[in-house]
Amino acid sequence: MASPATVLGAAIRAVKGGLSGNAGLRAFRAAGGSVARATWLRTVAEVRRSLSDSLDEVSRPLNRRPLPGEIPQITTRGKAGFQQQVDVFVRDKITGEVEARPFTFRTQVLVTRQATVNMAIGAYQDGITGSPDHFDEVILGAAYTGTLQCTPG
Repeated sequence: MASPATVLGAAIRAVKGGLSGNAGLRAFRAAGGSVARATWLRTVAEVRRSLSDSLDEVSRPLNRRPLPGEIPQITTRGKAGFQQQVDVFVRDKITGEVEARPFTFRTQVLVTRQATVNMAIGAYQDGITGSPDHFDEVILGAAYTGTLQCTPG
């Protein structure tokens, strides 16, 4: 079976490329990937739902900070700064359901997309393993979904 991050990345590429769920699975398997069909289709469906408005963002370089032209501005009552946003994809071990969980990093200084993704995965991993209930979830990966610049108004 392929690593969860590989499955998620391939699902994002399939959606961005306009492939159907089955065509994306065939391409993933042709490239040497291995995943259960049900897991693949659930992952693709959640990627479509979660990232429908941010497919351009998920294909931008993870190793750099967002550029000014990529950052919409919003007026807020709070402080000036940035919100860097990530969706963490998790699969329920019992039901197999795949869901995207939002993560927002508020900062005065932008960090790279990869740093934000790493923070999000770390926070969710700590929540899963550190919980007294010990959630029956597996982190499949994460996708950087956007940045907002907050300006007081």
